Amino acid sequence: MKNWIVLCLSLFMLPAQAGMVLKLATSVPDGTTWMKAMREAGKTIEQKTEGRVKLKFYPGGVMGTDATVLRKIRVGQVHGAAFTGGELSTISNDAQFYTTPFLLRTMEEVQRVRQALDPQIRATIEKKGMVVLGMSGGGFAYLMSSRPNTADLDAMRQRKVWVPVGDELNTRVLREIGISPVPLSLADVYTGLQTGLVDTVATTATGALAFQWFTRLKMMLDVPLGYVMGYLVVDQRFFRRIQPKDQQVVRAVMKATFEQLDQLGQEENAQAMAVLQERGIRMEHMTEPERKRLQQAVDQALERLIAEGLISRTLYDQAIQLLKASRAQP
Repeated sequence: MKNWIVLCLSLFMLPAQAGMVLKLATSVPDGTTWMKAMREAGKTIEQKTEGRVKLKFYPGGVMGTDATVLRKIRVGQVHGAAFTGGELSTISNDAQFYTTPFLLRTMEEVQRVRQALDPQIRATIEKKGMVVLGMSGGGFAYLMSSRPNTADLDAMRQRKVWVPVGDELNTRVLREIGISPVPLSLADVYTGLQTGLVDTVATTATGALAFQWFTRLKMMLDVPLGYVMGYLVVDQRFFRRIQPKDQQVVRAVMKATFEQLDQLGQEENAQAMAVLQERGIRMEHMTEPERKRLQQAVDQALERLIAEGLISRTLYDQAIQLLKASRAQP
């Protein structure tokens, strides 16, 4: 009888001992710095948890568009994914806050605002059922086009500008200032540039290189449009299956990894910017009067979106106060 009880208890304990394989999807191509860092983090987590937690990645968009990936998370086919703020905005509008057009101008401003707002944004996403394992900056997005002379608002209104499917914030801002956006999934952008479906994209320098979009582009506007933020999230239903002590390991390793990625991202974007110009991407400069005109149009659009609740008034007001204090310093 005693042996039978021991056997039953042993069988009962097997699922916990068997561990958890977290399946994570991403559109980031394999071989990039981001993927190398993720795979290294996975090895560290497996080692520190003695094999109880393993990470399995599906890079390069093999799991489909962000909408498809979200559906697969809901049914448990994958457990989490890396998303941009725009892609994650269907879970929480706050995820795309840093891409608010013309809000942030320099990396110093990004760091100052992120220090205050990252915890709040993370909390709103986790309230929606996602565990945020990491947040990393992808750099400033710049307007890049296959057509010259895009340095004023009237010219922009003649362009076919790509926006990611589901990026409601930037879609609405563009429409509010008189530009007709063309929503496409990330995987369809290159083909869109080839066929002329789109002729203009807003992307980081590293993004233009990684996805080979630069081969279809000729110019870049010298005004940073918004700051791209990436998130690695896991559905709470699956994360809770991991033992509490191993959850702490996963969070700690990912925290250190994403801090490293933030620094590497800045360095890579600077290098990528130089490479783009070496490969013939020409920088176009916007005049100060035209810059102010564009800023005024965007500010008016943002006020309407804040009133509708698409942008958090709390986050926006906090950011503005921090930026005013920063910009007032000599």
